[in-house]
Amino acid sequence: MGVQERRRREREARERAILEAAKEVFLEKGFDLATVEEIAERAELGKGTVYSYFRGKEEIALALLSEGVEELFRQVEKVVDEGGDPVEVLRNLGRTFFGYYRENRAFFRILVFGRRKRPELVIPEEFFKPQIERGRRCMERLALLIRRGMEEGRF
Repeated sequence: MGVQERRRREREARERAILEAAKEVFLEKGFDLATVEEIAERAELGKGTVYSYFRGKEEIALALLSEGVEELFRQVEKVVDEGGDPVEVLRNLGRTFFGYYRENRAFFRILVFGRRKRPELVIPEEFFKPQIERGRRCMERLALLIRRGMEEGRF
């Protein structure tokens, strides 16, 4: 392993530490009351180090949102891909969403509550483009599942 590989891993580890610390701080204090200083302290890094990775807590929140949306889509797609009885698939989707919420409260605090309290927290359009398309495909698959369930007389 070379020096560049080690530096890359160290950089990824610091970025991960910042994101994990931010999740904790956002969950405990909410987005508005959280500070970069608290995130840095929780990550055991200097404030300047955090700023060398992210321009501020808004950018950290966007990174967490991106990760959260990606993981939620992955879990939903997995349930839909498993297929089976339409009623059971819908139940499993409900369990998946609720389980994801329970395990990722910081994500929802940023996505829902943070945006409601801070409408100026603008999420750039380029953030949403891939998620919108992926969401559209998921909804199409869900519509097909419901249609199948209706044709089979399941609901």
